Amino acid sequence: MQPGYVKSLIALLDDLGVEVPRNIRCDQRLTDHLIKAIQTAVDSTQADVAKGNAVAADVMEGKTFSNAEAVNIAGTYVPLDTSDADATEDDITAEKTAYVDGTKIVGTYVPLDTSDADATEEDIVAGKTAYVDGIKTVGTYVPLDTSDADATEEDIAAGKTAYVNGIKIVGTAGA
Repeated sequence: MQPGYVKSLIALLDDLGVEVPRNIRCDQRLTDHLIKAIQTAVDSTQADVAKGNAVAADVMEGKTFSNAEAVNIAGTYVPLDTSDADATEDDITAEKTAYVDGTKIVGTYVPLDTSDADATEEDIVAGKTAYVDGIKTVGTYVPLDTSDADATEEDIAAGKTAYVNGIKIVGTAGA
């Protein structure tokens, strides 16, 4: 009579498709043989078991894969074509990465901090631009044109000031 564990072992091997003699005696040599047979059966069954967690969008178009749910799944991922990009390391913020023509590059550009700027468009000459707190600002200020002024110090009352051709002058008349 065979012990219960031997009957269980025979039933397990039968389920795996391994032929086992019914007169098993559990000596060391036979036990080693059974272990190898079990390992081979398990390995061959596991080859057919789908594994993994990839989905079609993770695998390149034209390639196939298997996951825990199915085998021979067609990939749908189409990589982004970066061949038309032309930025250099100097064009990308420091320590940030980007892909240019299929190559990953690390930026070296350190942008100017304009967060402490407080000018308004009225403080910037019309037609000129400046960045104020990270925003491009177009000037509206129209400075007074003094280029046609022709007064001299003697024409202006003593102690008074005026601008002539963009230069401040102090009057001397009546002094």
